[in-house]
Amino acid sequence: KYLVVEVGPLSVRMIRDIFKRDGVDGIHKLVHETPLGIPFLSLKDDLLLASDFLDNDAKGAAYLWGVDQEFIGSPPFHLRRLVAIAPTDAARAAAQKLLDAELAAAAKAAQQDFLLVHAGDSDFDALATLFKGNAEATHIVAELKESAAVYQLWMHGHNYENNARRARLLANNFLTTYNSAADKEPKVVFKMGIEHLTLGTTSINTIDLGTLAT
Repeated sequence: KYLVVEVGPLSVRMIRDIFKRDGVDGIHKLVHETPLGIPFLSLKDDLLLASDFLDNDAKGAAYLWGVDQEFIGSPPFHLRRLVAIAPTDAARAAAQKLLDAELAAAAKAAQQDFLLVHAGDSDFDALATLFKGNAEATHIVAELKESAAVYQLWMHGHNYENNARRARLLANNFLTTYNSAADKEPKVVFKMGIEHLTLGTTSINTIDLGTLAT
């Protein structure tokens, strides 16, 4: 009944909403407007597979689960949402400034200027303060903060720490969603890279979702 994909939970929620409203054409538009915004579900066959899992179960939990970090080029989607739900002018201005910078970096393919490449914990904490009390915004900022930490460990050569932190994130996201499902022991299909589904220690020295799922 459930499909787990190697995509961030914020992005999966957005993709579900747009697909249900606008179909394949809606996602096609997203992919071409933000080329590095959506991993994996930007491929038509994968999207059509996911389209069979767009509804919610009896407890309101989605059948389509995104359990990974947010993709490196996805912040424009999430920053636009922060602009839309900003509780104050200051919060809106801060989110808009980040959005403008991200769009400028994407237009030049200047990956070193992407938010998830250069922003630190203090930057995300300052943004979260502006949105304090808004649960959705707090969740968005927290997901972006963790995604940045995962990417930056890899970019600075801390490969084991990167893989271990990502494995913990995958496990936490998976278990949170698993435990919210209506089925007591939900049957799940994984559409992910094989490293994440290996039994025992993977070739990158992590214990990943394959072992956890069994």
